[in-house]
Amino acid sequence: MLEAIAIKLVSVFAGFLFEQALMAGDKIQIEGAPAWYYEEKNPGYLYVFTYRDGGLEMLEPLQGDLCVKMEERIQEIVDNVVYKNFRHLSDPAEKELVRQFRHDRDLNLFVKSHIRIDRITQEDERDAGFIRQARKARVFGAAILPKKALLEYQTERVNRLQQSISKERARKGFEALDRAFEDDEMDDVARELEALSP
Repeated sequence: MLEAIAIKLVSVFAGFLFEQALMAGDKIQIEGAPAWYYEEKNPGYLYVFTYRDGGLEMLEPLQGDLCVKMEERIQEIVDNVVYKNFRHLSDPAEKELVRQFRHDRDLNLFVKSHIRIDRITQEDERDAGFIRQARKARVFGAAILPKKALLEYQTERVNRLQQSISKERARKGFEALDRAFEDDEMDDVARELEALSP
């Protein structure tokens, strides 16, 4: 049964990624932002966008913000998948698999190794004019992460979690069997001693 939940986790996750690609078709235009801001042009990638007030000195902090936003976006997808499809499990091993799937200790490392900066635009400070408003200097950024890499990562992760949980279940089962045999042997020894005593 654990294998079925593992397969369902991966397939529902893949379906949700595809669904996200279909929903990303609308272009959102934000006043004061570059035309590409919030435009997800390639359905094969997961996109995140952010900005910072300031000039070129904000490039490094902006890249860090993009990594954090990507982690949050992936976690949001995982949380949605679990909430919509796996919240009514009763088997403890299945619950443990889903719990570990939700709480990924290595997500930060995965994101940092696969994220790519797609676009960055720095806009200079602008004074107020007759028609236009004043604007602070800003740096806008977009980052992408291949959905294929994310799906491969989650598939490998679910397989590893499933094996780990299965091994732990087997170990606990053998320990319980050993205890049962030890208890039976002790009962036999006690009966023999009682039979020998006058």
